[in-house]
Amino acid sequence: MTQKITHHLDYLTYSVVWPDYVWEWPIEDQEARNIIRTCVPHLHVSGKPYERPEGSFANGMKGYSRTYDYGYATAHVDPQRRDMKVGVRMAGQELGAWRDLGGNDERLVNFVKGAKGSTSRVDIAFDLFNYGIDVPRMYADWKKGKVKGHFRKARPYTEGVMQPSGEVTEATTVYFGAGSSDLMVRVYEKGKEQNTDLDWIRIELEIKGDKAKTVMADMARLGVADVGKQLLRDYFTLMPYKFWKQLTLGESVELTSVGRKMTEREAWIRNVVFPVLREEISKEWDGMVETGMTRDIEALIREHWTTRAIAIKKQYGLL
Repeated sequence: MTQKITHHLDYLTYSVVWPDYVWEWPIEDQEARNIIRTCVPHLHVSGKPYERPEGSFANGMKGYSRTYDYGYATAHVDPQRRDMKVGVRMAGQELGAWRDLGGNDERLVNFVKGAKGSTSRVDIAFDLFNYGIDVPRMYADWKKGKVKGHFRKARPYTEGVMQPSGEVTEATTVYFGAGSSDLMVRVYEKGKEQNTDLDWIRIELEIKGDKAKTVMADMARLGVADVGKQLLRDYFTLMPYKFWKQLTLGESVELTSVGRKMTEREAWIRNVVFPVLREEISKEWDGMVETGMTRDIEALIREHWTTRAIAIKKQYGLL
């Protein structure tokens, strides 16, 4: 069977300030929906109706008194509290409906950016097909120290899933990190969970709080896949599996640090200078032509680290 890796957003919540012209929430439902419409992504490309995915419900959101259902998104507002903003949520099935209607992750990310939305949670999912991944073994390997990362705990969870035949199979999920942290990764047997025979494993990053805001901004400039891969590389320091190399294949990218906004100068360096340097170095290596570019960059790095090492030695009285 052919091995395949795909990626997509699997959960998104963000908030948008009330439009400046709205000082009092309208009584008429249609007028309210017209206001909400400016806060949710629009789709006019497929001609399909905005129907809610089968089996899903337009649940409310904590802190909001009203919910507006758009099939592929729910919007929430509290007319008595203008400071609550307008909350928008797109869960897994809703995002699936968004893609079925012709939407994509890039369009969604750019919409949130354009609406100046403040993201509170975003999940990035990678689906791996036909890799023969043993999810329970990953937890066992973590206990043995064979899997390491920037998290203090991991826990497995196994639930029974009733197959159409009446047979009960077990689907296992391993959580790496705490649910209360700004980043947690879960690995689970998606094929079994969905009552299929597919060799289908999902690796999902759940990102919340301030980190969700910076990740959303990074995805707008770098794309969902590259940001998700870099987050996985940074989160896990040791993953001794063949599939991991294929999953995280690609060049490293610079992600924005939590707690600070990227300056225009930094954005210029990362979005303009770095790509040019990368291209020039590739030309030098691929063509085996000595231009001096690699040598000059290596000299800059050595100079930086030499200066830094001397400063540290002086700080601790080693010089």
